[in-house]
Amino acid sequence: MLLALSGVEIFWVVAGAALTGVIAAAVGFWTVREARDVARDNLGDVPKDQ
Repeated sequence: MLLALSGVEIFWVVAGAALTGVIAAAVGFWTVREARDVARDNLGDVPKDQ
């Protein structure tokens, strides 16, 4: 049986997926920056962001 979706439902699914991707990218970017800062503090040989 096929699942019938209206245009509005498809829009919300796509919008939710896009928002999830944006949030995941932001969290990943922040996590990498924090990890580099910790490594810089502990190791002292990690180059600073330009």
